[in-house]
Amino acid sequence: MHSKLRMMTRASGMALALMLAGAMAHADQPRVWIAGWGESGEGGPAAQPFMPEGADAEAAPPGFTTLPGRKMHILSRAGERATATVAPIEPVEEPISCGPRLGFTKPLKIAPDQLYLGSTEPITIAASKEIPSRDKRLAKGIAAYLQSKGVAKPKVKIVRALSADLDGDGKPEAIVETITAGRGVAQFYEGEEPGDFSFVAVGAWSDTGFTVSAHAGFISGVDVDLIPAATFGIQALPDFTGNGHFDLAVWQAGYEWSSIDVYAWSGGTLKRLAEAYCGV
Repeated sequence: MHSKLRMMTRASGMALALMLAGAMAHADQPRVWIAGWGESGEGGPAAQPFMPEGADAEAAPPGFTTLPGRKMHILSRAGERATATVAPIEPVEEPISCGPRLGFTKPLKIAPDQLYLGSTEPITIAASKEIPSRDKRLAKGIAAYLQSKGVAKPKVKIVRALSADLDGDGKPEAIVETITAGRGVAQFYEGEEPGDFSFVAVGAWSDTGFTVSAHAGFISGVDVDLIPAATFGIQALPDFTGNGHFDLAVWQAGYEWSSIDVYAWSGGTLKRLAEAYCGV
């Protein structure tokens, strides 16, 4: 296993999915967030609790034991919504199994590569609009940001882009999924090259252009503590903390691992709130 991967698994406590105790759904039951990877099986897609950033990886997440029997609101990566009831917690079968598994009594039809978020309360997401990936302002803004990070001649491919007002200031942000043109997980895994990148960028969006302020993902030579053999993309823009502002959920897909991280956007910066990780 990659040495950086070992560091990452320890930091995330080998958690497959994330959980954050937010607004109280009931006096004795906190709101619980889960994430899952649409694994099939008798119990339906596998899902596990989200570990908050900085939490004790050995401690039981708040509200975890209250999940069986509770109705969950599900939001897929494609924006599809559903509800399901959590089945009893299953025992851990193998050491690499990423914590206790949860199942749903009514399996959802989710493809293996289709991640989802779930919550014991309805999920509110930011109103957003798709920005055509061919819009020249996107690639120009990403290239300028990469050059400011030391990438001399970035080869920019825009995968997906959204505009949304995340912080409620009345001004739209652009949320952009980008990757080195002609590169992907297979190439990253074979060997990182100067100029490689895959990340989700956030910044000001206007008629005059796209000014990137922050990113979640990796840039070769910049994000040295992250595993380069992975791609990053937009999962959803949920109100994760219940404060009325919208956050950024980012998926990561690698050769033998995957994750979802949730970031708060404030003051032109991204602050990680919670993370999910599963790998071998």
